[in-house]
Amino acid sequence: MKYIESEKVTEEEKEHIFQELLKYNLDNIEDKVVKDIGLFVEDEEGNRVAGLIGDTEIG
Repeated sequence: MKYIESEKVTEEEKEHIFQELLKYNLDNIEDKVVKDIGLFVEDEEGNRVAGLIGDTEIG
């Protein structure tokens, strides 16, 4: 196994990883409860300037 670090990720690579993770999760999690999750960075004025969003599946 080898690890590859890249600063240029193609849309095809993103989609491939997403589909493989989705397939794995759907095959391994029963009775899914989906919950949104977000982590945000706000400036001093309360404007959101960065963040990460996703969802969790609890089985």
